[in-house]
Amino acid sequence: MRTPNPTILRYRVHINIAAMALIALGLLTAFDSRHQNAGAVLLFGAFLAWIHLRGRIRPQASDYTEYLEALAKEEGHGDWLRSANQRFMTLWDIEDLKEVDQGV
Repeated sequence: MRTPNPTILRYRVHINIAAMALIALGLLTAFDSRHQNAGAVLLFGAFLAWIHLRGRIRPQASDYTEYLEALAKEEGHGDWLRSANQRFMTLWDIEDLKEVDQGV
């Protein structure tokens, strides 16, 4: 089961501030004709790094279902959860709950 990285959670605010600063620097240098390429690369890299790190701390539907399944097995409610999952998959005509995350 995917869990949030505690270091990223702890420094979430710092990551956002650093990303904003790097994006601002990238915008400033992208409009300067001498450093245009470096600014574009910096802007693109900062944005991709920020998106990657934000994705590591945001839960997804599959994270919730895996946690729910583990908790149900631990507490002995696995049969009920299996039947609820089966009804949901039948209703939406999907074969696996991981398809919910992918939008397939």
